[in-house]
Order: sequence, then C-alpha cells, then structure tokens
Amino acid sequence: MQPKISVIIPAYNVEKFIEKCVNSILDQSFSDFEIILVDDGSKDSTPKICDELANKDSRITVIHKENGGLSDARNAGIRKSVGKYLAFVDGDDIVDKEYLQELYRLITLEDDIPVSIVGGIAFGENATPKGSKSTFSKVVPTEEMVRKMCLRDGFDHTAWGKLFSAELWKDFQYPVGKLYEDYLTTYRVLSKVDKIAYSDAKLYFYIQHNESIMHMKCSEKTLAVLDVADQETEFMLKTWPNISDEIIDLQVSVYLKNLQQILNTGLDAFPLYQDRVVKVVKRQSKLLLKSKKIGRNDKVKILSLLISKKLFLKLYNKFDGSVAV
Repeated sequence: MQPKISVIIPAYNVEKFIEKCVNSILDQSFSDFEIILVDDGSKDSTPKICDELANKDSRITVIHKENGGLSDARNAGIRKSVGKYLAFVDGDDIVDKEYLQELYRLITLEDDIPVSIVGGIAFGENATPKGSKSTFSKVVPTEEMVRKMCLRDGFDHTAWGKLFSAELWKDFQYPVGKLYEDYLTTYRVLSKVDKIAYSDAKLYFYIQHNESIMHMKCSEKTLAVLDVADQETEFMLKTWPNISDEIIDLQVSVYLKNLQQILNTGLDAFPLYQDRVVKVVKRQSKLLLKSKKIGRNDKVKILSLLISKKLFLKLYNKFDGSVAV
C-alpha cells in the first residue's frame, strides 16, 4: 500500500545522531509513512546503524551510495520514494512527535494544497528541545508565504519544516555539487504552486554544531552564496514582482551576513568581496530604508554599514541573527 508520506533522510557520517533522528520519526503520532535512509558514502558506522534500524522496522528502506553530497542523496531518496507527499529531514536533526501529523493536517485543510509548512527551533547537541503546538492555521497565496520567508518571519527556504506533494518533484531535483541547495531549489518549487498552508507550530529541531555550513570558515567556497543570492533574486523578482522590497531585503541580508563573516576573519580579508557587498548595499539602501515593509533590524544593519564597517561589525556581532542559506 502506498504510504501517505515519504520521509527522506540523507545520512553522511552522522553516527552520533542518526539513530535519535530516525527514532524521532518512528515515534510519530502519524504512522502512515515510509523512511528512506540514504547513506551517502559514510566513512563511520552510519551505514551499519542504518541497516540495523531498517531490520527493526519495515517502514525503513536504506540506500547505500557513493558520496555525492546532500543534493545527490536527496535526489536518490526522491527517486526511491513512493509516498503521496515528501518530507526532508537532515540526519543530525530530530522532530517533535506531532511533526508529521501537523504537516498532514495542514496540507489537507483544503483540496489540492501542494505544500504545508511549520516552524523549527535550533538546539545544541546536549539540549532537549521542546516543540510548541499551533495556535492558528492559514491557507495563503504562495506569494504571501514567500514574503514571510524573505523577511525571515518565522519561516525560510530550508527543506525541512515542509511537506510537499510528490508530484512537484517530477520536474525538480536538487543541484548536485552545489552548496546552498535549499536557496537554489525551494523558491523554484514554490513558484509552481498557487497556495500554501502553514501554522505557527514549531516542531522541527535543527542541531547547531561546528560542522554546519553556517559555521564554516569564510572562504571563496562559502562566499559563492552571493552568486546564488543574485541568481535567485533575479528569478524571484520576475516571479513575484509585487513583493520586490522583501525579495531584495533577503538578498541584502545574505550579503550582510557574509560581510560579517568576512570582517570577523579580518578587516582586510577578501577585499573584492567586501567591495561587492558595499556596492550592492549602497545601491539598494535607498529603497529598503524607505520601505515600510522592511523590519527595523535590517534597516539598522544597512545604516551602520553606510557609516562604517567597524560599526556594522560591532552591531551585527552583538545582535547576531542567522540568515538561512
């Protein structure tokens, strides 16, 4: 029988986390699902743990493949999945026991809702996170949800926290060999849907540790996100011109986050990238500072950079807020 939901979990060298991750799925109040565990060429005991988990529960399927990166692993999971809906969970994260139930409840609020979304909470390796139930649910035009995502208003373009109709992925796959795969993919997928259901529940728990991209040392590799931001901004402006202020705010926020990382490396580090960031921010500052749609914190960051890089860095480090990339 076809399961309602396929949960795709890429797993690469996550021996410390993968059992806890999978068990959080198996413990769901919603039971009509399959788990596709994709061992992406792990060098530790992850493959063995995945096989042991599959032997204990028939809903788990394991794919062992050569290392190809997160996008390649997700794509392999998508190809293997048979569920009506797809959910993506990272192998070092966990979810609340009501996670799938809430996502399914939302996507079935009306006929033909293709995507549902809930929020998440960051936690440290030794912490025990606690979710929060929804106090309201809404079905909104896609443009409204994209606006919220651009402003980081409780939601962003991460793959997690979302339930997708599997039909959407017949025309899409994650870009293999690229960092920032969610930024490159989520808005493209959402551009094909008319409405989205969401609630204010926070039921996905994403771990923060030093191996994550957000904590990688600033380099030419990490700064490639600026090209991604430019590429996606162009696409989004063509797709949703009515929320141009919010779309540009996301682009500028990504630029400013990376400038912070550059300056924390050294005030003279990556001078060409520093010039690029300052140029883009100056070009967009008049629009964003005048806009009533843009939040105060974003405006303060822009204003501080226009005064001096040192002031910008001091303020950003004091009130650091991560931008999903």
